[in-house]
Amino acid sequence: NPNLNLTFFPNPTNSNLFVSYFLDRSTKVNISVFNLFGQEVYSVKEVQGTLNEIPLANYPSGFYLVKIQIDKHFYIGKVIKQ
Repeated sequence: NPNLNLTFFPNPTNSNLFVSYFLDRSTKVNISVFNLFGQEVYSVKEVQGTLNEIPLANYPSGFYLVKIQIDKHFYIGKVIKQ
């Protein structure tokens, strides 16, 4: 979906990360965060709304992958935790 306008901010972050996206219809969204070892470190299912906060303050510094699932589509973003 090219109109998703997916944004992660602030990136890099030293506390919480916000995920923003545009949906042209009401649907449930799943958000997962993975470390670079492929381990899921955070997950929230069936969130609603177009702005979601991910609490990263207590996670180690490094790179993380954020996976957004909307229906059968997946979107991946890379974020840096300082």
